Amino acid sequence: MDPPEIAFKALGVGDDHTCGIRTDVRVECWGSNLSEFEFTGQAMPPAGTFTAVSAGLAHTCALRDDGTVACWGGSSMPSDPFGGPVTAYSAVDAPLGTFISLSSGFLSSCGVRTDHSVKCWGMLKLFADTESDAGMFTPPAGKYVSVSVGDWHACGLRTDGTITCWGANEGWDTGLLGQATPSEGAFDAVSAGRLHTCGLRSDGNLVCWGALSGGYELMCYEPSAGDTVCWYEDPELLEEHKEITAGQLPDGVPVALISGDEYTCVLPRGHVLYCVNSVTPDGAFIAADAGRNHACGIRPDGRAVCWGDNQYGQASPPR
Repeated sequence: MDPPEIAFKALGVGDDHTCGIRTDVRVECWGSNLSEFEFTGQAMPPAGTFTAVSAGLAHTCALRDDGTVACWGGSSMPSDPFGGPVTAYSAVDAPLGTFISLSSGFLSSCGVRTDHSVKCWGMLKLFADTESDAGMFTPPAGKYVSVSVGDWHACGLRTDGTITCWGANEGWDTGLLGQATPSEGAFDAVSAGRLHTCGLRSDGNLVCWGALSGGYELMCYEPSAGDTVCWYEDPELLEEHKEITAGQLPDGVPVALISGDEYTCVLPRGHVLYCVNSVTPDGAFIAADAGRNHACGIRPDGRAVCWGDNQYGQASPPR
């Protein structure tokens, strides 16, 4: 296969749009520039050179090569889930200072500063009829190496290997789900989804907390051999499946751990992408990222490949 005309080194997958950092370190985006029919411009990146990019619902943030953050897109949610008034938020008002990493979620973003503290910005309220921010923008003090933002919660990996989460610990119309109550122990990576979070333990095991659709807490995939491999121990479901290897991932320690709306994918060093609750494409990848209903990966030659919902062209990367 001929090499792609446009090659990528990093991806940021949002709700209905995707952005990638090309090998020439410019950002290119594709997909929707709208949020519920209102123009927001989340797929219109600024000029400049960047090292990382992350996408949310109607905003995108990227890390410039000097460590500063640039964000673009919308700053209001056109309709409220509870039928309330339009809610303004500041997801595109990037904070000053320099950062080493960042993550964008539904209506907010967080970044790890060069002093390893965490700063969050964006929509401040979980429910439109309250003044509560659910703790989303008050991350616990301490030193972190990375952060991952879900819908209304975020989790950070501390320098000592433990995970700390903050924000909502429940759903819109459900009780306690536990997405912000991490497992104990030492971890190498963390990834937050809509109502669940997964962490990669230092021993190579993957554990998850929170819930998928319907409240299921067991995440499994089926390799080509047909055996079911589960990442979360649920006694009732484990009893139903006879062939199960709980916890340990195949093909070595992952190089990427990504979570979308109701699914999680891992990219082991064997470069074969495994996804939970999502279709997994064949072939090798060197990087990947997940959005609400679509995901994208980078092939070894730099080609971007996406799968899932493509209503707005968000899963059709430039070639």
